[in-house]
Amino acid sequence: MVELKYISNITNDDFVIRYDASGKNNDDWANNNVRYQLGFSKEERKTSNIWYTVNNDYDNIINWYPMDKKNNMIKLENVSKTFKDNDQLEVLKNISFEIEDNTFTTIVGKSGSGKTTLMNIIGSIDVPTSGDVYVCDKHLNNLNDKEISEYRNKTVGFVFQSFYLEQQFSVLENVCMPLVIAGVKRKEREETARKYLALLDMLDKEKTKVYKLSGGEKQRVAIARALVNDAKVILADEPTGNLDTKNGTIVLDELKKLTKIGKTVVLITHNMEDAKKYSDRILLLKDGVISYENN
Repeated sequence: MVELKYISNITNDDFVIRYDASGKNNDDWANNNVRYQLGFSKEERKTSNIWYTVNNDYDNIINWYPMDKKNNMIKLENVSKTFKDNDQLEVLKNISFEIEDNTFTTIVGKSGSGKTTLMNIIGSIDVPTSGDVYVCDKHLNNLNDKEISEYRNKTVGFVFQSFYLEQQFSVLENVCMPLVIAGVKRKEREETARKYLALLDMLDKEKTKVYKLSGGEKQRVAIARALVNDAKVILADEPTGNLDTKNGTIVLDELKKLTKIGKTVVLITHNMEDAKKYSDRILLLKDGVISYENN
């Protein structure tokens, strides 16, 4: 047993609190961001960090779990993409890289660089002309139509610049949609949706119609929807493009914090400043090739 003094004023049910690998209390994380574990039960998560499970009285820590080194969540091998119309346009050219789990990776590129095409291939919205794509131990090239649909609904979550929310539906109804598609019963899907709305500080808006929300609030709802099926990978394509600076910062802060609950985040953007501020790793895409890589 590992015993430490009282950590912080925790008021939720049992859930996992994260500490750094040295075993020392990360006070900033524990005191300020404890809400980001709301609703998660005592279960080992595959991270490279040490997790501790808090008992009911919150006075000490029990059961610590040193995990294995990070695994590759995403792997691309010699991926190319050519669009054939009147002329052949090679958008991606022999791209190879790996992305570790529980990290924030940004793919930066100007308009027309191929970054959205690359995201679509990782999300299995599109397929490569050649090369291999692996995500969460799945070889996407070999998936049939049913498996691809399941992959999109359960393994990856998408966050887009334009939100793609149903404006006349409530916040809760929007977040529940992937669970409706998955056939989850109403009570269970609403309970799950509320957990993720709490995660994004939007629970108090659950009955509000989406058209009444600000741009920043809409994007946080979109993030909750992307997470609701416990997606392992979040693909965010220019998620701040329609937001002012303040709301854009809020959204990127929320995305960054997802790596602390075991998610792998891939941000697609043209903004190198944001990439440098938030990323564990930066990939610069230029003319269809990775021209710069910063680990």
